[in-house]
Amino acid sequence: MEVEKTLRPGDLGTAKYINRFGDRLVCVRHRIDRQANRRFTTVELILDERPCLQRGRRPNRAGPDDICHLRIEAHETSLQKLVRANQGRWNRETQTWVLSATDVENCCLWDRVVRTDEPRSGS
Repeated sequence: MEVEKTLRPGDLGTAKYINRFGDRLVCVRHRIDRQANRRFTTVELILDERPCLQRGRRPNRAGPDDICHLRIEAHETSLQKLVRANQGRWNRETQTWVLSATDVENCCLWDRVVRTDEPRSGS
């Protein structure tokens, strides 16, 4: 299937999709399947939105197996739940949350990292 046309919200032919999907509409695409001789209309929608301030600013020194210490305040319970859901632990000694660098990347929490340690060998 190939894309014949991509329309942005506000272009001619998008009014009924704007009425249906509102601000979530990113674009409308007309695709053609030449073998089946069919034309399809697809839409791209925004399904979720959340803050991700430091995406892509991963410290060069942190490898995927490294352990990151995160500063999360006591009132930031939703972030604490997110860290726990990704096998993060509270470190009483350092008063930081500890999470693998891979999980920090997946959760988009690089702006919270205060220290990075290499993994212990043998664990």
